Amino acid sequence: MVTSHDCHHDKEWNALRSRLLRGGLAVDEAEAAAEADPLLDRHFQASPLVPLADIPSGDRGNFRAGRVVGYFPVQASPDGAFPESVVDLTYRCTIDKKAISNRRWGLSSLARDQLRYAIARFDSFRSVDVSERIEAAVGKTITSVAVDNSNRLIVDLELDDGSVLHLVQRPVEPDPSGRTSI
Repeated sequence: MVTSHDCHHDKEWNALRSRLLRGGLAVDEAEAAAEADPLLDRHFQASPLVPLADIPSGDRGNFRAGRVVGYFPVQASPDGAFPESVVDLTYRCTIDKKAISNRRWGLSSLARDQLRYAIARFDSFRSVDVSERIEAAVGKTITSVAVDNSNRLIVDLELDDGSVLHLVQRPVEPDPSGRTSI
């Protein structure tokens, strides 16, 4: 399953479009040229699907419900190409889009948001316990998480009432050994 965020590709496209506009092309010409660039947006991240049947039966309920950090539940494909599965977010690889012959399925908007949250939860929290304690402390449910890629010390949690909780990690002084522990 593709796990790259949509904006990963949008940023590349927007940057090229801006360069072309600064170079004197009209908006429609710049956009057409960016769309036609064969080198743009060539790579994306993906994670493997693990059939739920491969997981011990006593654990399947937690995987199916999305309670296991690092995994995202996926229903069986409508055409039977793959069974009910989980996406293993602990394993990510980079794939060249030219190696893919066709796109077969897509997630709904809600499911994409849930996948983004599962990725952010794995990358940021590494434990459901942390997110549950935050939810209990603020009395609201976390609906999505965004990590500022320009500054990995900032995490924004969108809550079920639409508000955003900004988490900022305090910088730490490096250990005299030269290593930083967080």
